[in-house]
Amino acid sequence: YRLRAETLFLAVNLIDRHMTALPVLRRRLQLVGVTAMFVAAKFEEIDPPRATDFVYITDNTYSKDDLLQMECTMLSALDFRVVVPTPAHFFDQFVKANSENALITETVKYILELALIDLRMIRYPRGA
Repeated sequence: YRLRAETLFLAVNLIDRHMTALPVLRRRLQLVGVTAMFVAAKFEEIDPPRATDFVYITDNTYSKDDLLQMECTMLSALDFRVVVPTPAHFFDQFVKANSENALITETVKYILELALIDLRMIRYPRGA
C-alpha cells in the first residue's frame, strides 16, 4: 500500500499505548495491529486504505465489523489521543541538518526501524 514511515511509527505507538491500557488476548493481537495501522493511516496518509483492505490483509480472519469495533475500543482506551510526535516526524529535518548523504540517511532509517522492535525502546511499560 506504500504507506509513509510516519504511519508505521504511529501504529507501533498506538499498539504500545493500547496494550498498556488494556490486556489483549493472543488471538486478537493481529486485530490490534491491523486496527492500529488503520487508525494511523487515517491520520498520516492523504488517501488511506479502506477498512476492507485491512480485512483482506488479515486473510479475512476478522470482519469489517471486528475492525471497526476494535477501532472504537482502541480510541476509547487512548481517550482519543491519537497523534503523537514520533522519530519519523523528525527524520527529514535531521537529514537536512546533517547533510543529505545517502549512506547516513539509510543508516538512520535502519536504526530507527530497528528501535521499533527493541524492547528497551518501549516507552509505555505495563501498568504505567
